[in-house]
Amino acid sequence: MKKKSKPTFKATIDSKEFNRLKNDSITKEYVNNKLADMRRIMTTLTRKENEKFNALIEILTMRKAITAEDADKVLRMQPFALI
Repeated sequence: MKKKSKPTFKATIDSKEFNRLKNDSITKEYVNNKLADMRRIMTTLTRKENEKFNALIEILTMRKAITAEDADKVLRMQPFALI
């Protein structure tokens, strides 16, 4: 059975290695931009779902499956509430 060798760590790195590490690193600005993009995407998706939800409440109210009071109560609870 072969013994596994422990990884070796250098105390110093050369400029080529440093540049490679620097290029592979992510910055705070990059992370913030990605988070902002995700926030925009999630807001857009939530608004689309909200439109579908509003349409469903309207249909249920028209078919008298729920009362207008119940519809108003539910619509006030949404992330993008109708006032």
